[in-house]
Amino acid sequence: LEADLKRICDGVKVKEEVIQVTLDKYKDVFLNASQQAHKLDEALSKYFGISQPVAPQEVSALGDVVRPCPVCQQCDLVVKKKRDGGFMLSCSGYPNCRAVQFFPGCIASVAVDQSLCDSCQPQPVHKLLMVFKAGQAPPYITAPSVVGCSTCDPLLINDLNIGPIRTTAPPPTVGGARGSQAAAGRGRASATHRGTAQRGTSDPSSATMSQPENSAVC
Repeated sequence: LEADLKRICDGVKVKEEVIQVTLDKYKDVFLNASQQAHKLDEALSKYFGISQPVAPQEVSALGDVVRPCPVCQQCDLVVKKKRDGGFMLSCSGYPNCRAVQFFPGCIASVAVDQSLCDSCQPQPVHKLLMVFKAGQAPPYITAPSVVGCSTCDPLLINDLNIGPIRTTAPPPTVGGARGSQAAAGRGRASATHRGTAQRGTSDPSSATMSQPENSAVC
């Protein structure tokens, strides 16, 4: 880059050309890092367990309707804010429908734009206005915000690495876990009782102590 800057000063290269080449290089590095990010999760899972997406119940609804839900086809997808400050789309029919789409952490705010997507169905499908956090926009995006459809816009899908709308599995029931613990406790108690009974029959002193008081007097 320093050599190219010197060539710009010498009039050998054009500034716009150098900027575009540099941005393309940064874009390739950013996309490659985004695609390989799961390897970091896999490596850390050996020590911290498998990472889980934030469950939809851990969010607060903003009430901004984006589009009809393509999963249940009965409710709407709305913009929601997670407890960690991030944003997502979630079905208003939760928990009956667990459709969800997560947005990257570099997004500071998400708002429903008045413009509509002409490609996605069923209509109406609103585009989203996404504002980047200060200093966290991808290096090849010079604007402080972007507007597009989170389902089909290549800028949002490829450059921001926004995944498709999907469904999340329900969390395990608390009652089931308690039931398993209770069953395990009963099993340990039964085993302890059997062990005590066996020791009682093999120990003469224990057998004598277990006799009724009348027989001991006689």
